[in-house]
Amino acid sequence: MGEVGKVIETLGDDVKVVFKRASACSKCKACLLGPEDDEMIIIAKNLCNAKLNDKVKIEIQNQAYARAILFAYVIPLCVLFSGFVLGMRLFDSELLSFIMGIILMFSSYAIIKAIEKRPNTKNMPTATEIINRE
Repeated sequence: MGEVGKVIETLGDDVKVVFKRASACSKCKACLLGPEDDEMIIIAKNLCNAKLNDKVKIEIQNQAYARAILFAYVIPLCVLFSGFVLGMRLFDSELLSFIMGIILMFSSYAIIKAIEKRPNTKNMPTATEIINRE
């Protein structure tokens, strides 16, 4: 996957890049928001020695993209369903089962967020090419 963005800050070996939010992730808002609603900001490894205001190509490994989908959608959905089934066995009430599923789903989001706060440079996006130097 590749996107083109503008370097807004250099952070040692990394760069902070702002780019237009792709239509596929227009509703997610998992990344940091940029100055406008249709922009997002990421921190990427600076493999191309980009400077402030350079336009760079950002590569995100397919493995990292698949992992993000897994953590954002698949795991919470499985936890929601499991909580509902477990609630039906414990309470024999659809309402209580639904509430239990919702509570467990939000708990899974909290756990995922705590796990994802740890730095993970292996799956970090990379600035691979300078498209336009200013």
